[in-house]
Amino acid sequence: MSESSKPTPVLVFQGHEKSVSSLLYHNGRLYSSSKDGTIKEWDIDTAECLRTLSGHTRWVRNINVGREHLYSASWDDTIREWNLETGLCQRVFEKHHDLGINAVVFDEETGRMYSGSDDKTIVVYDTIVGEAVDRLEGFSGSVTCLALYPSLERAEDGLLISGSSDGSINMWDLQSGECLESIPAHAAEVTSLVIIHGRLYSGGNDKVINEWDISTSSRLRSFRGHSGYISSLCADIDTLNDGSIRLFSGSWDGTVRAWDLVSGRCVGVLRAHTRSVNSLCLRADSNLLYTGSADGVIKAWDLDFPESADPQNAFAAAKSPVMVVPTGNHYPVHSPMAYPHFQPVPPMYHAPYYNAPMPPPPNAYIPHHRPPPSPYTNQNGGYGHNRPKGKHGGGPSRHNGAPTVCTFWLRGNCKFGDDCRNLHEQISDPSGC
Repeated sequence: MSESSKPTPVLVFQGHEKSVSSLLYHNGRLYSSSKDGTIKEWDIDTAECLRTLSGHTRWVRNINVGREHLYSASWDDTIREWNLETGLCQRVFEKHHDLGINAVVFDEETGRMYSGSDDKTIVVYDTIVGEAVDRLEGFSGSVTCLALYPSLERAEDGLLISGSSDGSINMWDLQSGECLESIPAHAAEVTSLVIIHGRLYSGGNDKVINEWDISTSSRLRSFRGHSGYISSLCADIDTLNDGSIRLFSGSWDGTVRAWDLVSGRCVGVLRAHTRSVNSLCLRADSNLLYTGSADGVIKAWDLDFPESADPQNAFAAAKSPVMVVPTGNHYPVHSPMAYPHFQPVPPMYHAPYYNAPMPPPPNAYIPHHRPPPSPYTNQNGGYGHNRPKGKHGGGPSRHNGAPTVCTFWLRGNCKFGDDCRNLHEQISDPSGC
């Protein structure tokens, strides 16, 4: 293949009238949401559209699956619950947000769903009873993306991680609803979050990907190279059977970059679409990468590198610079690999591995109020790994020095009972009012 040859996808999925906003692979089917207000279910072998789920009146921004139901978040201020067997909408969660909903995640262990909105709130739902049970507030910008970080011991002790349009990342205690940490993460909107082996990766409109140690909330590395906003991240963990860990990033520059998280290098650039790449999705069982674009098209790309191919002859060198600034070696070293259709990045574009603190990004957002550390933080200011053991995880949590009353108990629906680490009693106002 000559330098002027264009990469060829395995399949092309066409049917959406407007931008593809989200992709999801589940049980042998590909699901996509779009700015045209619909969700489509696709046959992954033929690229045939099997069903179109209609009901939203505006842009469907995000989709997620939980307990064989699909949940769709839309700018019509609603979330719809779809039965994946019948394709019918079973419930509509509405009147909980005042502005468009950007993100939705589902917790399989607890049956709870979380939605983030332009109204600067996160709403917590109990999908078993079909009601909203809590609201998380305190943002200075829209909630743009969400991710769940489960606890190794108990699901209810995990974290909800949210990204915001003000460039911050917030860590929320799933049980108490308390904001444990607010991090000035990006110089512009945070657009995507993904968790890989206890590390958090965030992409933003500042064209940067940051790697975070969740236990200490510290930034470890930054990956630079995209010339447009970063819209989506997804992980490829050891599908090459060599212990490798890959991170893929989609961008408004129309490309997908493959990052080797062992070396910190960009190992290839895929020029996937002529317009922005809005969403990425991996099908690990066949090593396929799906890309959704503003052109309304979805493409499937084979990640298996042909052994007979000569990368020097097959692909032109990437011209955009790549900079990775790490603060330490985090993974065992493996040989770097490339992917078909991805242009290799010459070594001259890789920064050397050195131990140095990462400077803050230019014009970084600094929050006006940083929540006080939780009593469950460790000695380094992080949380999670050094929490005290015990029935209540060390006693009731505190905010500004005062015990925290369980908000679920106040509503009469705390399912943890005596195992809840928050107070199940009213606290009198010291003023006597």
